[in-house]
Amino acid sequence: LTNAPVLAKDGKDVVFVELVRKDEGSGELVTRKHAMRVLEFIPGKVLGDIEQTDDLLVQAGELIGRVDEVFQNFDHIGFHRNHLWDLKHSLKLREFVGHI
Repeated sequence: LTNAPVLAKDGKDVVFVELVRKDEGSGELVTRKHAMRVLEFIPGKVLGDIEQTDDLLVQAGELIGRVDEVFQNFDHIGFHRNHLWDLKHSLKLREFVGHI
């Protein structure tokens, strides 16, 4: 199975949404446009929901190690910003709960 985009009502697989937030410095409301794409999940279970055997954990560690190794010399301008999905920024996600 592959992950397939969920199409919007207009048939497009990418939609643009405007999010309004309060600027931390000035307190003014700022509107920014963001591209959003929704993908269907492929069937399966997450690691935390299955029995974690030593063999399974070794396989997961090896996979994570290979991915980390591949990205060691990879750089992109998008890496040099604060990513909200980074756990250290998780409290900033509270403002988006109303959009779910």
